[in-house]
Amino acid sequence: MLSSEMTFFIERNNILYFVVADLEKGTIESTGDRNSVHCDKLIENLFGDIDFASKLYASMDGQVKPQSWKQGNSKCVICIPRTSIIVGLFYIEHRDTIESYNWAKKINNELIEMWKF
Repeated sequence: MLSSEMTFFIERNNILYFVVADLEKGTIESTGDRNSVHCDKLIENLFGDIDFASKLYASMDGQVKPQSWKQGNSKCVICIPRTSIIVGLFYIEHRDTIESYNWAKKINNELIEMWKF
């Protein structure tokens, strides 16, 4: 179950589908309307199962974060708010490239703050 802070974050940022993989526990949780992303393959390729999520996490080692993937207008920002946690934020992209990059950095920083404890 998501905290009220996380629910507000999702709503405020118009996230259609939110995925959290906890690699330590071997779990994937999601919330939102998966069908509204209009690109199930994007979701499957990134978070199809815990092995996919683990490989995605490993591939981001040493990379600039957050990373993003896009197919059509469907986009996913991938964040690593803390060790062994990888988050996918799926939404419909309407921003230009620079706005999208700056927005992704902002939400990545917000997630990092929310995951501190």
